[in-house]
Amino acid sequence: MLFMKPAFCCGFYVWTRIGELRKLAGCVRLRHMISVIIPVYNAEQVIERTVGSILGQTFQDFEIILVNDGSKDASASVLAKLAEREARIRVITQENTGMSKARNVGLGAARGDFVYFMDADDLLHPRCFEICMKAFNEAEEPLDFVYFDAFALLEEDLPSLAPQRIDTPEIHLCPDPAPDVFSLEKNRILPGVWRFIFRRASLGSVRFDPALRFGCGEDGIFLVAYLLQAKRGAYLPYELYYYVRYRKITALYAERSEAYMDCFLLSIRSFAQAMSPIPPHTPLYRLFRAFGVYRVVAELRFIKKRDTKPRLKRFCKKLKPLFREGILQLSEFPLKWRIRLFFATFLAPGAPES
Repeated sequence: MLFMKPAFCCGFYVWTRIGELRKLAGCVRLRHMISVIIPVYNAEQVIERTVGSILGQTFQDFEIILVNDGSKDASASVLAKLAEREARIRVITQENTGMSKARNVGLGAARGDFVYFMDADDLLHPRCFEICMKAFNEAEEPLDFVYFDAFALLEEDLPSLAPQRIDTPEIHLCPDPAPDVFSLEKNRILPGVWRFIFRRASLGSVRFDPALRFGCGEDGIFLVAYLLQAKRGAYLPYELYYYVRYRKITALYAERSEAYMDCFLLSIRSFAQAMSPIPPHTPLYRLFRAFGVYRVVAELRFIKKRDTKPRLKRFCKKLKPLFREGILQLSEFPLKWRIRLFFATFLAPGAPES
């Protein structure tokens, strides 16, 4: 009996404290939630719809961090009303410093074990979080990230949007994250971070570069740095993110400003710096360089199609220092652009040096 007494006392203590233990278990469970981080800038007309697609998820263990990045419209009042109606929503207000800084601020405030970055004007498949968390929970070895496909559509097509039916989700493991992820991107477009759910601990010190603005590749540079240190991930071949295009907003970016072009060139330098840990002449190095070249070619095509010839000529000249420093190599470009760039960057008089 003497030996049973301690066990009995322990059991009695647990029984009397069962309510407190349940509360503690609830607190622990909350730490495994997803922290959804959304930078908001002049999004008064769309942010409520975006938040609604999160609140409508079949997986409900999340918090939403809305970072008001100095909006000049009525976004602040809309965010305040959303926070009043939903306890899981927190609003952070700051001066306008750009999406990268806003994401970093949101990440610093995150409480969940998982992090998801979303844009303020897009939508989610109603089962996005459920399917991703299922992949995290059922993996034999811990996953650092899960990523999925996206579907682009115009705003006027939203009423006819039908979420993809997913019965038994397929999960493709990525044991070597960087080459596995980038080799899947057949169109050589750097994926957006909104296609990834990250285990927060796996991010380490990786952050978005506040110097990069205007959507000049900050997502891709962040992902290169992250994937080179990530240990294991998974790919879900489903369109779980809806990238909504707006004709009026798209028209605003038809003309590339000087500030945009300078920021784009800075992003090319940053991309090359992010690649620096990769040994040259390896398949992964060549794969990443191909992505970098494609970004420049895509920008050249965009300016040529939607902008003026003088602006295209100025952009070509601005590329000269990148060629001189070896960040870009003329031989890696398609023949058509190789010829154009040769005349614009090396033969044109007065080409800028920076």
